[in-house]
Amino acid sequence: MSGTLPHYRHWSEVPDNLLTETALKKLGLLAGGLAVSTVTYNRGRDTTVLYDRTKAVPKPPRTLAQQAGVLKARETREAKAAAQQKAEAARWGRYYDRKKAELCERLNADKLAARQTFQRWAADPQAVVLDTETTGLSGKVIEIGLCTVAGESLFERRIRVDEPVEVGAFEVHGISDADLAHCPAWDVVWPELKPLLAGKTVIAFNAGFDEAALERSVRHLFPAERFEKQTEMLENGSTRHLWPLPLFDWECAMLTYAAWWQAYSRWHDSYTWQSLKWASHGLALPERQTHGALDDAQRTAAVIRHVASAELNLWTPEDISDDWI
Repeated sequence: MSGTLPHYRHWSEVPDNLLTETALKKLGLLAGGLAVSTVTYNRGRDTTVLYDRTKAVPKPPRTLAQQAGVLKARETREAKAAAQQKAEAARWGRYYDRKKAELCERLNADKLAARQTFQRWAADPQAVVLDTETTGLSGKVIEIGLCTVAGESLFERRIRVDEPVEVGAFEVHGISDADLAHCPAWDVVWPELKPLLAGKTVIAFNAGFDEAALERSVRHLFPAERFEKQTEMLENGSTRHLWPLPLFDWECAMLTYAAWWQAYSRWHDSYTWQSLKWASHGLALPERQTHGALDDAQRTAAVIRHVASAELNLWTPEDISDDWI
């Protein structure tokens, strides 16, 4: 075609009066004669013909039959699009229903397991609740409290350690270096505490924190080769730490309460941890004015007793938000 008609290699070379058939139709015109030239576009990969606009004729109005045909075609397209949209919505609806049912089943299983754990603790005569106050987030224990799940006080001591209390920690518990100056050290306190922990299930609201702090505090009392913590594989596939002297198990009330309270995070696909203050407030326990290790241990024990006897409200798929999927 380009060999018999004048050819332009780029649109910038095309005169204003030369248009494509499509461009003429947009102006309400029809080509009034044969093509007069060609032009290359799409980086030289395609060629189209051009018509002289001055020879174009007005496009005749559509007949009634044509108008009816156009309307019918439009209705057909719209109906097809609506059907596709409906089918897509139905497909997504089935997907959300399936995912909600799966998540609902998982949430209920976790909630049941959490409540069973609280009930086991409440019924376990060997369970004790422990809490600590420390010199800092990575510091040593300077106050320890221990009670039964029933809330009976078993042990409460302040301990002098070889590092100062950080400002941030003091603002939380109010224990200063001066308050500890005449307190016994861990070499005196540990022999008193050890028999109370031997063979027990030790529950703490943030067991990972309290375990690490207690380990840092008493490690110097043991030969290095005798302080290597052992781990035991449980039936559910998880592991627990077994301390050497004495032998006792740590269990975390904070993680278990998170599974009970179920502030679900889709981003992390897990439950948001709740503070002891929130857990006790959310369970309508009495407000307390003091902040100490024994007080917090007894508050944790109260949370355990309350959840162990609380009404069990399970999820239904209708309760699950689309945002959780």
